[in-house]
Amino acid sequence: MRKRAEILSIQKAAATCHVDTFGNDFESLKNQLAFLPLQDI
Repeated sequence: MRKRAEILSIQKAAATCHVDTFGNDFESLKNQLAFLPLQDI
């Protein structure tokens, strides 16, 4: 359940970022998502 909340918060942050600048923020978002499975282990 906690992991789901983390993903939702990232999606919410992503939605906010997309309003500002799509390209750079999307790259940093992908980097954050790449770390999620590592943190969960």
